[in-house]
Amino acid sequence: MQGFGLKNIVVCVVSILLTTMSQNSIALTWNDGVGGATRDYYSSAAKLPWDKKLGDWRDANGDAWGKVPFAKARLTPKSPKHLTLNVKQLVSAWQQGQYKNAGFYLRGVSGGVVDLYSKEYANGEDQPQLYIETNGQSYLFDPVSDTFLDSSTTKSLGSYQELKVSTGQPTLISFDISQLQKSDVIKKAELRFIVKKVYGGKVTIGVFRLDPAPIASKKTVVLKGIAEKYPMDKEISTDADVYFSTGFEDFWWESDWVDGGRMGKAISSDEDNKFEPLYGKALSATLPKGQTSGLNQRLKFKSLGVKAVSYTHLTLPTNREV
Repeated sequence: MQGFGLKNIVVCVVSILLTTMSQNSIALTWNDGVGGATRDYYSSAAKLPWDKKLGDWRDANGDAWGKVPFAKARLTPKSPKHLTLNVKQLVSAWQQGQYKNAGFYLRGVSGGVVDLYSKEYANGEDQPQLYIETNGQSYLFDPVSDTFLDSSTTKSLGSYQELKVSTGQPTLISFDISQLQKSDVIKKAELRFIVKKVYGGKVTIGVFRLDPAPIASKKTVVLKGIAEKYPMDKEISTDADVYFSTGFEDFWWESDWVDGGRMGKAISSDEDNKFEPLYGKALSATLPKGQTSGLNQRLKFKSLGVKAVSYTHLTLPTNREV
């Protein structure tokens, strides 16, 4: 952490290693729970916002908020209830590591509204599925998360038994395809839904690649402060404008912190993750699969003789991926 003023500055020198408990092909970005994706946030619990209201996506050309879908379908009130979308191109790209698998983003290209049954629907046979056929084996995946976004509410809609798709109501859905190998040849990949109802006559929906807060859309602002003069923060505590600094080298370092539910561990190295601290020791934290907080502890400034603040709160939510 770093301050940018010149007086009464508190600098906490922190080097952090954040690891996951298991590796899978889903980028840890969103879920359909109470603190999950909403019109404003892809993680409302962690207050991580979309770049644009109602979500961010990339099209088949790689353009953020582009218009070229990976797959599309035209529906009418008389269309068959089984909806099948050819998503081989996108699934193959995930399988080969070309993109991080954050899930599918379905939006209305034109027309009215389509209601699809979600994974919360009581009849399991009508829930969404991802069918994949490779050279020698076939897979049928159930969704990990599914929800839709609506501009009229700030709440998560992931508990609903239906998903809505329209020009103003996108559907988000993700699948864990980690059991696929790079050597597998994907012959077919189908995103399957059961249509509950079609409103407003003809509707065209498109499938895009969900990409929360795409990097290409962000403008980088470089803020230079005291730490610029101290590469890797070495000897930053000697600066006259630094009020206080700390690290994790002392044997009793934990006594300066309050456990907020997830304490980290001071380490000198981590060979498995090929990690080395900037110097001395780093704080290692584990992010459990499917959760949004990996570290929660507070530094007791007051007891350390620093009167500017009583404590600081250090917490690590997930962002795009870890």
